[in-house]
This record gives sequence, structure tokens and C-alpha cells, in this order.
Amino acid sequence: MSDKNCEEADDFQDGFDSETTLSVRQQRGLAALVANPTASDAAAASGIGESTLRRWLNNENFRAALHRAGRELLAHTVAHAGLSGANAVKILETIAADANSPATARVQAARYLDQRSTRLLEFGDFARRLEELEELYKSSVAGRRE
Repeated sequence: MSDKNCEEADDFQDGFDSETTLSVRQQRGLAALVANPTASDAAAASGIGESTLRRWLNNENFRAALHRAGRELLAHTVAHAGLSGANAVKILETIAADANSPATARVQAARYLDQRSTRLLEFGDFARRLEELEELYKSSVAGRRE
């Protein structure tokens, strides 16, 4: 094993304590993995060897940290999309209500708003039914344990 690989192995071992804290280098690799589509791209962006990133990805704690980072990014993206969606709905409502807008634009805006509201109602119903099923499952599992 080369000196560089030994240092990387030491970084890997030292990077995870009982609280799964990542070293600064591993944090840089984690950020690169989240920001890039492939491990190869992440390696190039972070200056960390691809084989090192792949070795870290085999570690349960590193994968867990990557999963948490991905979930945080997704939550941020969903929140941003929600804000953008709300602005888009306002624009469509304005178009649908504007008598000076072309009729085709008004109809398309109204159609989209109608379809969106229907989907939201269906989603709400689905979420409620899923919660009910989860509660039924939990109570049946708890009943089996008794």
C-alpha cells in the first residue's frame, strides 16, 4: 500500500468515531458525491481518489451520512418546488381570471388548475388511507405480541 493509500486508510479509520463523525476530507467527499452524478465526477471535483470514495461508500456509517445528506437536499428541493408551484398557481389564476387574456390561455390555465386540485384531493385521500392502513398494521402487530 502506498503512503498516500495509507493516509487515506487512516483518514477512513479516524473519520468515524462512536458518533459517526466524518473527517473534513470525508465531508468534502460526501459533499462531492451529493453534488455530482457519478463517483468519478465526485472524485474529480473533490480531489479525492475514486477508489477512496468507493471504499468509503462500503462503510455503513459513511453511507448513512450520504443518505442523510441526500434526504436534506431532497427536502430543500421539495420546499423550493412548493414555493415555485405556489407562484405558478397564482400566475395561472391571474391568467384564468383575466378577460383580456386569449381564450385558449384562459381555458388551459383553468384546466390545469382543475386537474391540480383534483390530484391534490386524490393525494390527500391516499395519504389518509395510508395512515389508516399503517395504524391497522401497527395494532395487528401489537396484538400478535400480546
